[in-house]
Amino acid sequence: MEPIDLKNYFGDEIPSIFVIDNGSYSLKAGFAGETIPRFEMPNIIGKMNHKGLKSKKQKNIIGNECYSLSSFIELTETFENGKIKNWENMEKIWNHILFDELKIVTEESLGLITESPLTPKANREKVVQIIFETYNLRGFYYLITAQACLYSIKKPTAFIIEIGKSCYLTPVYDTYCLPHATQILNIGGDDLTKYLGNLIFQNQYSSFQSKISFEYQLLQKIKEEFCYVALDLNEETKNFEKNPENFEKTLEISNDKNFKIGKERFLVPEILFNPSIINRNSPGISSLILKSIERCDIDIRDDFYHNIILAGGSSLFPFLENRIEKEIRCFFPDAQVFALENRENLVWKGASMYARSQTFFDKCYTWEEYQESGPSMIHVKVF
Repeated sequence: MEPIDLKNYFGDEIPSIFVIDNGSYSLKAGFAGETIPRFEMPNIIGKMNHKGLKSKKQKNIIGNECYSLSSFIELTETFENGKIKNWENMEKIWNHILFDELKIVTEESLGLITESPLTPKANREKVVQIIFETYNLRGFYYLITAQACLYSIKKPTAFIIEIGKSCYLTPVYDTYCLPHATQILNIGGDDLTKYLGNLIFQNQYSSFQSKISFEYQLLQKIKEEFCYVALDLNEETKNFEKNPENFEKTLEISNDKNFKIGKERFLVPEILFNPSIINRNSPGISSLILKSIERCDIDIRDDFYHNIILAGGSSLFPFLENRIEKEIRCFFPDAQVFALENRENLVWKGASMYARSQTFFDKCYTWEEYQESGPSMIHVKVF
């Protein structure tokens, strides 16, 4: 999938082509063809609460600004279970991206936004309606995140495991997602962080439940720096009990205050493999991989077992790929799991590459097509 020459395609009036990786936890944005996003921000929005009204004007607080004003704002959720539920919030966040950050003229632009697997058709149509009726884009395309991962690694077929705020397990064959086999594990980064908080604080504090609190940000840092996946939980627990000092790590919070973590380092990621630990009635990630692949045609299962790809920010735990590979090989001895460098940006990179390809321009849903056929025609373009 080679990038096209935009000047040959458009002449002297080359439009800007923005790309938004619209994750439910964090959002990345930039322009087509760029290897890294222009900026990344948490996909959060808040309003000043009664404590802040005397000193701050009532307004929407978006993204990173929420952290600096955490004592004065109340967050409102934009996503629920990986799907947009608050459209007013989403539009305010897109306004901030397009006009404040990317500074584009939307009427002269093309755009690509990613969506998670199994997004309801009604949600997709709503986005298309906003894109054309609010922003008046020249053209637009949706790209499913699992497909974006494939474009990033330049493979037509693979089994994609995206672990972000939720966990999506998607077989993609010859660039087409297979929705009948796609599985969702409703556990992700937020659950892992809060479980770490429960283990460490033993219910003494509740402030870490807020994503913008100091305690939550501290837990995020501990999780990202120190947690890892045990290849064998029972064995790892025995080793910890024998020599706990070999497992303990210390995080320096300030000059006179440190924070120590021990067995929590390997207990936290365990909920991906055993959701019942946090009272979730779901099979673990390895079981869902098997379930998904076994729902595929028998002739293409080997292709998926040989190409299991990790993606997303919560896939960065050391030894995650080894544990999954070990468990899958109990059923398919030649299974291979790949944990590529910069896998937290696989979706962004693939979407950016796609938006500069001939395929994007062939499939792009134009303003003229929208005027003629309405939002439902997007389903013919995206599958």
